[in-house]
Order: sequence, then C-alpha cells, then structure tokens
Amino acid sequence: MVSCSSSSSVSVAARTFAAEIPDFLTEEECKLIVHLAQLKGLQKSQILPTDDYEEAMEMIEISQMDIFNLLDHNQDGQLQLKEVLTHTRLGNGRWMTPENIREMYTAVKADPDGNGVLSLEEFKQLNIRDFHKYMGSQKVKMSDLVRNSQHTWLYQGEGAHQVMRAIRQRVMRLTRLPPEIVEHSEPLQVVRYDQGGHYHAHMDSGPVFPETACSHTKLVANESAPFETSCRYVTVLFYLNNVTGGGETVFPIADNRTYEEMSLIQNDVDLRDTRKNCDKGNLRVKPQQGTAVFWYNYLSDGEGWVGELDDFALHGGCLVTQGTKWIANNWINVDPNRRRQLQFQQEMERYAGAEPGAGAAGEWTLASGPDGEMLCLDVTHRPGQAPQVQLRGRYLLPPCKQRWHTCAAFLPQGGLLVCGDRRGSLLLFPCSSSPGWAAEGTGITNGGTNPGGEDSCGESEPSCLLQKGVLPLEAPLSVLFGLHGKTGVTSVTCHRGYIYSTGRDGFYRQLRLQGQQLEVLRKHRPCKGLQWIEELRFTPDGDLVMLGFHADNFVVWSSRTGENLHCIPCGGGHRSWSYFSSPSAEAFAFVKCGDVMLYRRKAEPCEQQVLLASLHGREIACVRRLGAVEVPGHAALNIFVTGSEDTTACILALSEHSQGAMPLARLSDHISSVRALALSGPTGPSNEGLSALLFSAGGRAQIECYRLLCARDPTSESAVACQVIHLASHRLDKHWERKKNRHKLVKMDPETRYMSLSVVPGTSSKQLTTSWKFLAAACRDGSVRRHLLCSAATDGSIAFWDITSPIADAMDALHRAEGEMQPLALGTPLLTVMAHSCGVNSLHVREMLDGQYLVASGSAPISMLGTATGWV
Repeated sequence: MVSCSSSSSVSVAARTFAAEIPDFLTEEECKLIVHLAQLKGLQKSQILPTDDYEEAMEMIEISQMDIFNLLDHNQDGQLQLKEVLTHTRLGNGRWMTPENIREMYTAVKADPDGNGVLSLEEFKQLNIRDFHKYMGSQKVKMSDLVRNSQHTWLYQGEGAHQVMRAIRQRVMRLTRLPPEIVEHSEPLQVVRYDQGGHYHAHMDSGPVFPETACSHTKLVANESAPFETSCRYVTVLFYLNNVTGGGETVFPIADNRTYEEMSLIQNDVDLRDTRKNCDKGNLRVKPQQGTAVFWYNYLSDGEGWVGELDDFALHGGCLVTQGTKWIANNWINVDPNRRRQLQFQQEMERYAGAEPGAGAAGEWTLASGPDGEMLCLDVTHRPGQAPQVQLRGRYLLPPCKQRWHTCAAFLPQGGLLVCGDRRGSLLLFPCSSSPGWAAEGTGITNGGTNPGGEDSCGESEPSCLLQKGVLPLEAPLSVLFGLHGKTGVTSVTCHRGYIYSTGRDGFYRQLRLQGQQLEVLRKHRPCKGLQWIEELRFTPDGDLVMLGFHADNFVVWSSRTGENLHCIPCGGGHRSWSYFSSPSAEAFAFVKCGDVMLYRRKAEPCEQQVLLASLHGREIACVRRLGAVEVPGHAALNIFVTGSEDTTACILALSEHSQGAMPLARLSDHISSVRALALSGPTGPSNEGLSALLFSAGGRAQIECYRLLCARDPTSESAVACQVIHLASHRLDKHWERKKNRHKLVKMDPETRYMSLSVVPGTSSKQLTTSWKFLAAACRDGSVRRHLLCSAATDGSIAFWDITSPIADAMDALHRAEGEMQPLALGTPLLTVMAHSCGVNSLHVREMLDGQYLVASGSAPISMLGTATGWV
C-alpha cells in the first residue's frame, strides 16, 4: 500500500495512515532547502490579532438565542467549557485555555455560581459585546497564538532547482498519484520554529460541503461558493534538521477506536494543546534530519476517489524547548468533486499546450542588432516544445559609436517603452501589444524563411508582413541624448507615475511624461562615494535604496539615512550580478574570472532602538519651516527643510503629537556646505497640500532653486509625500568666467560662501511674461550681491538698504530682454547700526500689525534689535 524506492524501513500508524520514512532526503538536500528558504526570506506564519476582528464581531447581527445554539454542540441546554473553547479559536487565532475562559467569565460576571457551566437563562442575561471587549483588552503574545513560526514557499515546477524537481519526482513515486495532479499542486512550504515555537493540533485541510469550493479549482470551475478550503489530499512532511529539544509531530488521537470532538478536552486537559500536552498524544514522531512523514487527510469514497475528511489526521507541532526546528511540507491538492478536478486538469493541459497568442504566457525580450535596430520579442517556452517567438516591434536607436540598448521598462501609462542605451541616452518609443502586429516564431527561428514557400504565404499573414518588411521600424518619440554621459544608462524603473533612470556617472534622474516627451525633473547624486549606480529599489517603508559600485566595492546606500547599508568587496564593477535582501540575511552574487562568487551575511540582532536617526553627516547650519499638511486620522504634519555642512538639504515631516521625524527627500546638488535656506510659498495648514519654492545657498557661492510639492499620501509610512522638481542653479564663479570684461567686476574667490538668503517679498512682476522672484543674499567676503533688505557683517553691524529703484530698474531690464541681468549697484546703506560686539550669526525680518517691521538678529552675546520704520 506504501511504495518507496528507498531501502529504508517504513513504519505505519494503525488507525491513522501515517508512514514514517527515514533517509527520504539526504543531508545535503536538507541543507540546500534551508539555504534557499533563507535566501528568499521568511515571514511570520501568523500575525498578532488586530482590532479589526473585534470590530467586525460587534457589527454582526445575530440573536442571543442563535449564538447559544451555535455554541451548544451537544444540544443539552448548557454550555460547558469545552464547547466555548472550540469556538473561541475559530476567529482571531488566539489559543484559549480553560483557565482563560474562567478568567473571562469572572471579568464579565458571566458565571454567578462559579461551576464553569452557563445555562440558557444565565446566557440571556449577558451582553455579548462584553466578551468581545474583554478579548480586545487582553495583551497577546506570539506564544498565545495557534501558530508561532515563520515560513516561505519554494517553487518546484519547470525551471526550478534540480534538487527541488528531484524531490517532487520522488513524491510522485511515493504517493503513486498521476504526475498532472502532483505537478499542479502547491509549492514546497518551508517552516522554521525557533525556541518556543509550536503549532497546536489542526487539520491540513477542511471538509468539503456543497457550499464549499477548493482553492485550486474554484477559478476554473467558475463557481462563487461562499466558503473555500485548500483540499490537501496528501501531506508529505520533511524534517530538515535534528532538533535539540522538543519539536515532535504529534497525532493526538491516531489509534483511537472512535472520534468525538468534545472528548479532546477532559478534566482541563486539552489534547490539542501542543505546548502542554504533547506527551499525552497517541503518536509522536521525533524530528530526524532527512525523515519524511506521509499521511492522507481524506478517506476514500469507496469508488477510488476522495471521500470525507479523516478526523483522525489531526496533528500538531510540539513546543520547541531548545534549538531550532526546520521542516518542509509538500501538499497534494485533489478536489473531492471529481468533475471539478478533471476540469481543472484539462484546463492545465490545454494551457501547457496552447499556441502563442491564445492564452499562453510569454516573456517580452529586447534584442539589439546591427545598425541600431532593436527588436521586441515575445518568447514563450513550453516543456518538450521548441520556443515560440512573436515579434512585437522594431525600433531604431540613435547613431552612436556603441549602438545598443542597456535597459528598458514598459510604462504603466500603456503603449510606450522607455529604454537607455550605451551612449547614456534615454529613449521613448511607441509600443503596441496588439497580436495583429506580431510575427510568428517560424519567421524568426528559421531565419525569416517560410517552409511553404513565398506563394503559400498570404498577404495578411503576420510572418509574411515581417518577410516583406511591412512591420514598421519605429523612431523614438523623445530622445534625451547623453543624459548619463558616455558611460551608459544602467537601469530604468517606474514608481508612482514617475520614471527613474540610473547610470555609471553616479547620478540618478527623476523624470515624468509630458504628452509623448520625457521631461527631467531632478538630477541627483546620492553621495560622492557612489561612482556607479546600477539600480534603484523602493522599499515598502518608503526608503529609496541605491545599488552600485565604488572603487572595488559593491555598495547598498540608503536615501533615508544618507549612509551605506552594506559595503561588499568584489573587485569593482560587474556586468553580471544579483543582490537579495531580507530582514534575516543579505546575499550578493557576481561573476568573476568565470566563477560565480557568493557573499552572504546574516542580519545581526538589534540590541538598540534609535528613536530619531541622524539626518545629516555633519552640523546642521539652517532650518526653515515650509508649513503644515492636514492628514485625516493623524495630527498635523509640519514640513521642515534642513541644510547641513555635509552638502545636503533634507525635507522632513514632524508630527505635532510625537517626537518622530520622517525624512521625505534629500537634496544633494550642492558641491559645498548648505549655509542658508529661503522659502517662497505658504506657511499655514493645508488640506490639499503645500506648494512652494525653495532656495538653498552656501559654499562656492552656489544657489539652487527647487519646486516642492507636499501632499498627503495614505500609502506612505509618513502619511505625506514630497515631490521635488529642480528648477535652476547658479554659481558666481561660472557667472564671472563667462564675462569678457570680468576684470572690471569684483574678482570671484572660489571659497566665497553665501551666508544669508531671503526672498524679497512682493517682487513678482505682473508685466513680465515670466514670474520672477528676487533674492536677497549676502556673501562671507562682505560684498553685496543681488538685492538686499538688510545685511549683517562679522563686525556686528547691520545695514539697511533702499532697494526700490534697483528692483524697478531690474524689471525694466528684464522687460527689454537686454541680456543677462548684472548684479545691482546699491550705493551706500541708508542706515548702519552696530547691533553686536562680534559677528552676526542670524538675521530675520517680520512684518508687524502696524505696518512696521521687526528686525531680529543673533550673535554670540545674544541681543535683540528693536523695531525699524516701515521703509524697510
């Protein structure tokens, strides 16, 4: 009745058909499965219950009498503890013990006589909501749940690792089930139980009633049954390691003569409790590496098909008292409804043998050929068949010395393809997925010839269109030539409606689609040490991670923290590489000298918790508040901008009700320190969001201008998102070098810094076609540049200037379009005040209610300057 190719002994339980097969897997196979699972990353098998379940239960409209009848399993008019226990475990996954039930009765005053039994009259006096409130008030730990483990799934189908395929074939021989049933069953589940891990006794599958459908056949049968179960006919469990303490698989009632659900609990001893009562189970299997345990979850229907659920297949995972337990599960899915199962198999067979374009799934591939021609191919491969190829499009790359594409992405807007080439250009092509413009694989795999001859090919056949050159050669709709320099574009990706490109120039660009043109919004260098960016990854928690190379290291860099997460020595940039990251481990594989090299590191346990990570690598020199964004369900989020000596500016959101700050964006266009910030835009709370201009200035007399768009975003961890558009850049040294008569100007010192920056209020000119903003800026060398309201110096003086006429002259010059505007000669100040005994560190101006202005200044010995008249 049990067949196995191994010569090892097989032990079989009497009542429950459970076969224990030693050495079913080798030690190397076990280690490989564990290794693959760790590389993929594991997730918690059961999360802690949330308030959603309790809220849903409170909304259910059901009478008190109906609830009593539902709980009264033996219909004796009384509720015993065991009856209540059975139903409390069906909802949110908490494992209730008899002690827990008694504590709940006492808390809600449900059992006046204290006998642990509720009569119908006692039950009618209760408020069911009190039970739900009590359950919601209890703090739950992982050990309190039905299951405490981590798991992942490993693919075993065509193209999987040879060991994974070999195990599936071995399971076929063991179960003697048809290959089409085994092949279309669930992937291999790999489970890890740490010390304290367990899984209380349960069934792997559920009963199938007329109103219940199997998960694997439901879609094919096109049935809308209200209930769904997994229909796992056979379970094959593999032990992947030897467990130091505990971890047995227990079958509590394996050899019982009869089965009665209520008999599982006797005198407060619950046989399903694998944390306390595993030693009382009828059958226990000790974990031994390589051993397989095989059992049926259903009985036979007497006609060679799946029948009723076998209640004696109840099993669980005993508490792991020491060490770690690794197992894997192969479940074979069979629908007890024979018609649905056969329909499912026929559909799978039809899918496997389908022709391209008739529902078969393919993979789109881009191939660059001679003379800059790029082909878009739809390649479909089926086991035992030659690959089928469809030509989806032909594209012409711009002329250059190295004329091939390096990366591509299909835009979610549809009908468009964006790709990068070796010359560093970004290209936008039209892309049609219509099968009418597809060339059949015979026209490509046979070198463009038709086996039937030219006369046998009709004019409307797609393959003939290819042979006659009718399929058009598309030119790019938009070209950004040399966007990433001569070193090439390394990746193109789409995220939340924007396009991102990376290159070996150490920059990434953010772009958007305007009509059918690509528009660059922002050029960004993450850090000076990352010379070669290969890829961007957007993490679920809102971080933007850069993957690239610096010198002879592979680097993983975080935009949120502004630092390297990993730095892996690999000898330099590699064309063939792969990186994987999970909470438990990181792995980096690359090809070097013909060998595949693998670097792997387990995540170290975190002993400390950082409440607010460092925003900058060096001192913060300036801070400005943009305003507040109102987010429903959250406190108002204040948006701040910080500038630092580490050459970056950071935009962050700060909640009014917490100390948590969330970085939204990091600006790194400065080549020296950021010393001053200025904003032109709203400062009050906004329901729709904030839009403002940000000016940053600092070392090397450099000014940058950005448009900030901050709006609420429910999908983001910070509840708000900030879009940054780089508008303009200016440096005095570049301005001076362009002048033919630069000897007449103030000579530019490359070490000149902007120390203060302000937007002159009310300077937008309505008579000009373009809206202009005038800046007030002061340099460390004492020279006055641009247009000032007031300025401060290192000797402690503050000077006031009348800029009315200079601004009017500047507007006239702009209106006449007489070339680039020169720095204005402001003459002598109207008033100079010696406000401090040493240098002024900060200077601010605020308009008062009476039309006057308050000028506040700060120095080492702190002092305050009083009000100045309204001519300022």
